[in-house]
Amino acid sequence: IENSYKYKVKPSTLYNFKTFCNMMCKYVGKIKIDMISASDWQNIFSTIQQKKHTSYSHLSDNLHRRSEMYKYFIQIGIVTENPLKDGLKLMHTAKNRRRAFTEEEKRIFLETAKTHNIKYYVLFRFFFETGCRRGELLALQWKDVDFVNHTIHISKSICRGLVDGKYKEFVGETKTKSSIRSIPISNR
Repeated sequence: IENSYKYKVKPSTLYNFKTFCNMMCKYVGKIKIDMISASDWQNIFSTIQQKKHTSYSHLSDNLHRRSEMYKYFIQIGIVTENPLKDGLKLMHTAKNRRRAFTEEEKRIFLETAKTHNIKYYVLFRFFFETGCRRGELLALQWKDVDFVNHTIHISKSICRGLVDGKYKEFVGETKTKSSIRSIPISNR
């Protein structure tokens, strides 16, 4: 996986992949890859979904990655067939949506931040007014702010992942290509 997968994805995706792999090792145990059946995989994914309350989309992504892993193993001759080629039955789980702050909660939060540290106040005020992701805000530079046209340009984000085998935080790409955008900012 290291040899082929890491060149196709962002470091944060590779880090998430490895984290999920490490979690799966508890459920796979010492079973050799060519001995894991489709029903074994079904049990493993169902157990993870129930015990870890993992979302359908997260499991679906990881199921796809395991299937790609098998394709690679077939290609290099480690296994002869892919037990995941027909997919698995994953439960559709409700997404845990976080409740947004009310206007009153925002006001109280910002007042508290202002008395604690003015930098926090500015950061969170910007966060509330723009709706940017945390990593996008933290990656902003002065050159991204257009005071004349009252906009900020989002083109990068703080990312986390494996770089040269070590976990790091770094300025990288936005979450998706469509995340590159200009956002209007108020006079405030």
